[in-house]
Amino acid sequence: AAPTVSGTVSDGSLTTTPVTFTITFNNTNDPPVVSTNAGLTVAEGGNAVLDGTLLRTTDVDRLIDELAADPVGGILASRVVDTIKLEQRPGVVGKTLPREHLWRAFTPQMFRLGLLHEALNAALQSGSVVSDEASAIELHGLQPRLIEGHSDNIKITHPSDLDLAAYYLQQQHFGVVR
Repeated sequence: AAPTVSGTVSDGSLTTTPVTFTITFNNTNDPPVVSTNAGLTVAEGGNAVLDGTLLRTTDVDRLIDELAADPVGGILASRVVDTIKLEQRPGVVGKTLPREHLWRAFTPQMFRLGLLHEALNAALQSGSVVSDEASAIELHGLQPRLIEGHSDNIKITHPSDLDLAAYYLQQQHFGVVR
């Protein structure tokens, strides 16, 4: 039988629902895989909604091209442009974080299949909380690469996010957003 790993991941907050997953491994030569919690169907040069994410196929192509030979893998991301505050206690700012080295992580992410299996399994065995595949890889002592994607690659988490996604799609359709 093919090896499998199952578990539950969460971002640790009380406002999100943990995701339960099962991954079955059928290949032992450690190929790169684009990891998502759902299927990926995109049209050439178009946009797709993937696992609750609005995403451009050009970003997926860049991710695959830049990480195909990478021994670890990486993530689509964009630099943070907002001012980020660290909460000291509920409702009170502790400090402002410098944004020069902060990135927003996107979906999908791409890692070597065997390595991802090892990292997820190790996280489950240790009881570590991981919020995405990259955090499991990081806990495993490795450093995923950051591949810059478009900032309009947004997670559709709340109903209000649908309006923003519709706006981005409209702007892209009319050639306003590049």
